[in-house]
Amino acid sequence: MAAVSSTSGVSKASGLTPPAVPVPRSRVIISLKGRSSRVTRPQHRYRHARLTTTTRTTCAGSETTSPEPTVKRKSASWQSRLDRALLDVDLKPQARFRNIQRALQDPALVADVQSAIAAVREKGFGAGHPEAIETLWPEGTTARRDIEAIVSLRDQIPEAVEELQAALNKSRAAGASEPSRSSMPEIEIDPTTVLTSLSSLVTDEEKQKELEEELKNVFRSTPTGLETPKYEVVGSVEGPVVLGRPEQIDLRQYETFSIARTVMDSPTSQGEGFNTLAGYLFGGNVSNQSMAMTMPVETSSGGEGQPSTMSFVLPAANADAPPEPNSSDVQIAQVPARLAAVKTFPGIATAAEVERQRLSVLAALAADGRYVPAGGEEEVSVLQYNPPYTIPWRRRNELAVVVKLKEVVSEAEAAVETLENSVAEPSEVQMSKAVAVDEEAATLAVDEVDAARTEDGEIEGSEDVDVDEKNV
Repeated sequence: MAAVSSTSGVSKASGLTPPAVPVPRSRVIISLKGRSSRVTRPQHRYRHARLTTTTRTTCAGSETTSPEPTVKRKSASWQSRLDRALLDVDLKPQARFRNIQRALQDPALVADVQSAIAAVREKGFGAGHPEAIETLWPEGTTARRDIEAIVSLRDQIPEAVEELQAALNKSRAAGASEPSRSSMPEIEIDPTTVLTSLSSLVTDEEKQKELEEELKNVFRSTPTGLETPKYEVVGSVEGPVVLGRPEQIDLRQYETFSIARTVMDSPTSQGEGFNTLAGYLFGGNVSNQSMAMTMPVETSSGGEGQPSTMSFVLPAANADAPPEPNSSDVQIAQVPARLAAVKTFPGIATAAEVERQRLSVLAALAADGRYVPAGGEEEVSVLQYNPPYTIPWRRRNELAVVVKLKEVVSEAEAAVETLENSVAEPSEVQMSKAVAVDEEAATLAVDEVDAARTEDGEIEGSEDVDVDEKNV
């Protein structure tokens, strides 16, 4: 905190009686986090200072429980203020207006806009637009994430259309026909049930809040109120450069958690797998017990020749004793604690996009040199956090690869090599036995030479015997 016009704050903290210093009531200016604030009484300074210090200590010492990726931004900058005012779905109208007002009053706004225009003008759009984007929409803002997602969607949308067309062609080739209108089941709608539900929605404040949160999830990158596996970010690896900045790959240490898993016939049968697991979670079990929805939904590839699986995380309240599934298609398993390299990417998780992200993570791990995949390079998981109705450029996807320290692998290989060498090298006992066998073989060879001599002293097969004698 900057110095103030009175020393009474220092004296109060130290317990000493300060000299009488007159302080005007109407123009006491102090600096809090880089901005000026006017108060009418000196004691306001100390209250603000104590709150500021306490908040900073709490943030630095608290654990991150939100599953949002790590971001960096200046909360008091005009970019962050404008970003919150226009794109934060949870901000109140008064806070929006206040943030817009402060952003427009920030003198850095005009300077940054001029700097961005100059960068594009001097370097051209191709080389200058990353600098302009970084200036106007820095890393950590929602607008920056939206821009990156829209760039990704240029490839993802055509890929998604191709995948859908391929699935339809495969279905037609297998002989499956589209159901006719006459063969489709009729859905009976009970007007009384509809009116009761609407009446309950109008009168029940709790349901109104739930509906409001669901509507906001259309625009949220990470839905609120859903349980996730616990993890701690223990490090990071730099990924490829996007819009002038390297993407961050988190190294997460996950705690043990329980899942419900089902095997998918093919990667395109995700809808069937989701319905199977949702049925179990919402009461399709032996106990008819309904459990809370969690996130993320994990789709794992077991590598070449292995089937793909889909998993739901079980709520912590049911993890120790989950209800037994009433279908053999659902298996309950426990995922042990593990270290994973996780890269966040937006948009639609097409097969081609997942492959790009897999290669990106593997290349980043190889360049970093500290970690290697714990399994095969094909064994990856895709984590998806959003409901189907979330707008595409706000969807949060992650690609995870279970890793281990490369030093551990090297030590293990060295231990195996040492063991193999010790087995291959003969011991002293083995050497003495070999020498004894060689001496016995030499004695037998000499006896055979003596027996082969004729009466006139010639040796039968003399040339061969000479070679044998030399060898002996």
